[in-house]
Amino acid sequence: MIKHARLRENSASAVTLGQFYEHLLQNKLWHSKTSLAVDLGISAAQVSRACAAARLPVEVIQTLEIGGGSGITVRKARAIALLIEALGATVVQQNARLLRQSPQLALDAFVSAIINARKDSGTPPVRLVDDERAMHIRIESPEIRRLFPHIAQLERLHSTAVRAVLATG
Repeated sequence: MIKHARLRENSASAVTLGQFYEHLLQNKLWHSKTSLAVDLGISAAQVSRACAAARLPVEVIQTLEIGGGSGITVRKARAIALLIEALGATVVQQNARLLRQSPQLALDAFVSAIINARKDSGTPPVRLVDDERAMHIRIESPEIRRLFPHIAQLERLHSTAVRAVLATG
């Protein structure tokens, strides 16, 4: 209980808290996330979200955590999870390794760098254009005809990207 109070007092990241909660659960000091949450005076959702942050790929954590503890919030962790869902864990992990030289990389710069790193992977360039009434977004691409068979996949990808953007805002 004292260690938990110190972590929260020192504004530990979601990853650090999640690792702490996971350690307590793995060592059978509590039998469930719910009982742990009750005893620590927080919600079960807070425990679950922190544990999810702790399960992000190590490369991502090392890239975004500053000095081992203050970089990733629950909101950032959720956005990163959506990015992994959209692009795949392998892509995000590989690009996180490349970005590790910037230890204080902001989440939006991280996301942009991950996405921009995909530009050379053969993906056709795409531009999103809003209409004058701001009611629709149009997709423009010199390869638009090649995208038609993949509309369902593109919808899922865009839905995930929109959720990630809204989660960070």
